Amino acid sequence: MEDIEDLLVGPGAGVPPGFRLPLKAAVGFNPKQRKKNGVTKLTLVQDSPAPKIPGTQTIYIKTFGCSHNQSDSEYMAGQLSAFGYALSDNPDEADLWMINT
Repeated sequence: MEDIEDLLVGPGAGVPPGFRLPLKAAVGFNPKQRKKNGVTKLTLVQDSPAPKIPGTQTIYIKTFGCSHNQSDSEYMAGQLSAFGYALSDNPDEADLWMINT
């Protein structure tokens, strides 16, 4: 494969098997159970899940170089959007910067 766009062309096009994790396996909620005096008590862990759950962050994408780099950045932006990440034009409000050179 010479180019990233070759993934989408020809027979068997698309993402190769095993290339992505299933979303259900990546995100989940498991409450903790504690036994006290032989009685099971269900407790919820109240952490801030936003930074830990994939697809809840905002990403700023900056591209330098030729038009091929621009095409690659557009492809990556589409993949990130498909996984639930929000894209931002403002670098100050982004949780992550992706720089493509």
